[in-house]
Amino acid sequence: MPTRLTRFLAAVTTGCALAASTVLPARAATPSTLFRTYTGTTSWTSATVKLPAKKYRAVATYKCTGSAGGYLYVSWHGTPFAFEMAQSRKAKGTITLTGKRGARNGYFEVSTWYNCTWTLKVYR
Repeated sequence: MPTRLTRFLAAVTTGCALAASTVLPARAATPSTLFRTYTGTTSWTSATVKLPAKKYRAVATYKCTGSAGGYLYVSWHGTPFAFEMAQSRKAKGTITLTGKRGARNGYFEVSTWYNCTWTLKVYR
């Protein structure tokens, strides 16, 4: 009788789908419950917030108008000793912080070009 490993290897090498009885590890859950929404048109620093969990996801969308282009820089300053940042130098887009630094208390910071609007959504 073939083992799970041999069935898996046979499926991979022949390009067949995995058998229904094959067990694969589950993916870690991505934070998906909206915690807070922030919006703005200039650079900004949030008040200190306490996240419900150390794992969070912060998604920033933005759009800059005018001929100067644009950029967006988003960071999380956690206490103690946690920092995460993401940036984009395009005129519009989306950037994400993934909350892997392990601090629940801290603040978010957004830096942007003039003529830019942004929304930062924090999920738990």
